[in-house]
Amino acid sequence: TASFGAIMSPLDVCDCVGSNAKRWSKKFGVDEVWNRYFRQPSRKNSITFYGKPGDKNNLGVPIEFKSTWALEGINKHNEEAMLQTYNGTMHYNQSTEIKYATANWTEFILDFVAQMEPKPTAFVFNQGLWPHEDFKEPKVYKSIISAISKAGMISIYKTTTKMVGSNDTTLAPYERGICDLADHCLDLSWTALVPNYLYADPGHFFEPVYSW
Repeated sequence: TASFGAIMSPLDVCDCVGSNAKRWSKKFGVDEVWNRYFRQPSRKNSITFYGKPGDKNNLGVPIEFKSTWALEGINKHNEEAMLQTYNGTMHYNQSTEIKYATANWTEFILDFVAQMEPKPTAFVFNQGLWPHEDFKEPKVYKSIISAISKAGMISIYKTTTKMVGSNDTTLAPYERGICDLADHCLDLSWTALVPNYLYADPGHFFEPVYSW
């Protein structure tokens, strides 16, 4: 995160709070915040990344999406989070106080993402490599697609990239189900064919692969 921020600075800022839990424990992500804001005024590009955990804590309670920046602060560029606008500058603080939190996908999409100004044109989502068993339930991904549509955004599902040595180019049934419902599907099942030497680690690639 720090190295990425250094590369993208000053166009990218991160609402990030590291977890105090051990990386692979069941509590991983309980107090973690990982949200990035990229603004490119010259080309009028605005991209936001929100890390919404899908795991549950050691008590079986779903881990919430969290933001230490209030939505009003993001939109109004006030003292809490004055992000770069087409005619402005970018500033942000290092507060760790949680301003918004929810574990519910529909609330996250309709009450937070869709309320951003300007509202995102497209909503790209995927399970990622982290545990998210509920995401595989038809009622869950159907509610996600429905909320995106209700918010007036384009739904784009990105399938999960294949781990090193997979060699299996088929999609999991739940991913096929999501692709059938979404406005667009970015099918990355072909990454099973990527040779091992292009993997930076078991689940991530070196730069050339991401531009293919």
